[in-house]
Amino acid sequence: AGYGKSVLLSQWYYKNLGGESHCVWISLDEADSDPNQFLALIILAIDCAGHEMRQLAVLADVGLVVTSLATVLQRTAAMIANSDSRILLCLDDYHRAHCDETDMILRELADQTYGKMRICLSTRDVSTPSLTNLLITGDAISIDAQDLKFSDSEVRATFGNDLSDEDYKSIQSKVEGWPVALQLAKLLVGQ
Repeated sequence: AGYGKSVLLSQWYYKNLGGESHCVWISLDEADSDPNQFLALIILAIDCAGHEMRQLAVLADVGLVVTSLATVLQRTAAMIANSDSRILLCLDDYHRAHCDETDMILRELADQTYGKMRICLSTRDVSTPSLTNLLITGDAISIDAQDLKFSDSEVRATFGNDLSDEDYKSIQSKVEGWPVALQLAKLLVGQ
């Protein structure tokens, strides 16, 4: 926590907002690991982003309780695949909703929408089989805490020339490149 996964994802989202894709943002929690709720959230968010999901949105609004998950998933993927527009689906904190069923839903959407949907996740865990497979095939990239943490030179640039070498080293050893901790240290130093 605090390395900037959500910030990076939101920057990607806002960069694409207003472009050729319908941009969808969902912040997940543990309750979203229920597969019906997870898929319903995706359908409703896509509909709210301007990509009409018609009857699927009605089904999602009542929790997908009147039909099978497999049928709704198949119809959702087909509706996206057959549309003229693309969708960017940003799922923040996927680790909170992650389970075999949500993995399966994302895998099916990725496979069955034939390039019409890009899925971007922020998660603390990339070791799930479906994510690992996407990384291996080059269909996904992973940006982890190592990629997001501040380097020594970035820490120095954050504080300017106002601190001694000893102070820089002390701050870097305490914050270990963690962006949130670096911001707090900057406040403490009074900058």
